[in-house]
Amino acid sequence: MSQWCYVDAAACSQARKPVRSSVLPGNAYYSYHTCGYLDEYSAFAPFPSRPLRISTGISPPYIVEGSSVAGWPYDGALVKFADTLVRNFASPPAFNVTGTFATVESMAVMNGMIDGSPYSACVHDVAVGNYDLCAVDIWMLPERLLMADFLPPFDTEYFYLMVPEEPVTELSFSESIERTFMPFTNPTWLMIGLFLLGASLASAFVEWDNTDDYPYESRGARAVGQRVGMAACFGVQGWLTGGWDGSASTSASRVIKGAVLFFVFITQSMFTANLAAILVTEASANKIESMNDAIDAD
Repeated sequence: MSQWCYVDAAACSQARKPVRSSVLPGNAYYSYHTCGYLDEYSAFAPFPSRPLRISTGISPPYIVEGSSVAGWPYDGALVKFADTLVRNFASPPAFNVTGTFATVESMAVMNGMIDGSPYSACVHDVAVGNYDLCAVDIWMLPERLLMADFLPPFDTEYFYLMVPEEPVTELSFSESIERTFMPFTNPTWLMIGLFLLGASLASAFVEWDNTDDYPYESRGARAVGQRVGMAACFGVQGWLTGGWDGSASTSASRVIKGAVLFFVFITQSMFTANLAAILVTEASANKIESMNDAIDAD
């Protein structure tokens, strides 16, 4: 809510002439602008009897050099429109036109508040009563709409965001196979293989008398080779299927089987999460669909 304060009328400029109080007796004056606020109440006051104060400035192509319109320092379509607007009032008022966008005071205020633009400063001048009309080609920004009322827009500028289209490339068979192993680095795959191989070998030897899983000879180098091969098969199959098909008839083999199952659960969860992250990243990488995407990608 706007606030006001009592001021010394003799110290105020004519452009910011204070208002005489109707509540306190005597020569008491108040002002909104002196306290740094906008006079929202006076926006609904009757039309002023004094000459209108109008600000304008060069703004091609709507305001250009020239003086074909009486009382205006410049020429152009927007100048002619503003002049016609003022002169077609029921009782056309007198008006004074200044050829500068904004006052020095409003420029100083805008430098610290919004964008330092003379256009914003011109709107601020209208808001605080320095001008009655800002006749320039000005964008209707949200910050400016909060300060003063605007006429309906007479022109609309469209901005287009142009981004290069990413070429669609087809992967070869070898590249497709290589992408299958992307969720883990080579050292990680090596660690997984060594763990499964070690656990499988340990299970094979603690289950030496298990002829159901290892129906081979119980002695000799050939028996050891057969068991090592079957154990490696159990390890790879266990990781791919998420389980362990070998039996566990001894306490040691049960501990090994539990460790393998937990290891398979952790590594497969990591594999799935990494794969999903890779696919999402690739799908969204360099994909610009809005101005914010372009800003973030810069």
